Amino acid sequence: MSPLVLPPVVVGFGLLIVLRWIGAGMLFTPWAAIIAGAVVSLPLLVRTVRVAVEQIDPRLELAAATLGASRLRRWLTITLPLAWRGIVGGAVLAWARAMGEFGATIIVAGNMPGRTTTIPVAVWTKIQTPTGGSPLLLVVASMVLALAAVACSEWLVRRSPNSSAKS
Repeated sequence: MSPLVLPPVVVGFGLLIVLRWIGAGMLFTPWAAIIAGAVVSLPLLVRTVRVAVEQIDPRLELAAATLGASRLRRWLTITLPLAWRGIVGGAVLAWARAMGEFGATIIVAGNMPGRTTTIPVAVWTKIQTPTGGSPLLLVVASMVLALAAVACSEWLVRRSPNSSAKS
């Protein structure tokens, strides 16, 4: 959960150290931007999936186990079908957070036009550059993506069986 509460720049600095140590040549590439977004948004996915899985009646898996179903079979036939809305909802929410990531991304991917520029980095660049133009279109696009992702995630999670979020 630490990427959720740490400043994104601190997460980016940690990723910078790890990616340098690994030496895979990922720094300042699109892969670095993807990794930064994934690491920062992972806690949202984990928390949403955990809630979805915890809502499943444990007696269902226990009954399947007593009938001889392996862990994998129980996961594929019980857990996954009952939690899929929460899993997809969490993935959508995590994707939206990753799309809005700035701090960790700018540290490990930089801002190479046409290669590693993300929407938040492009907005920042337009604001910082006197002749950069208005970031309004990017801001509106970012807001639309974010609101659509949150609405989709909420809709999926609220439709989950045994959801306490149902109204």
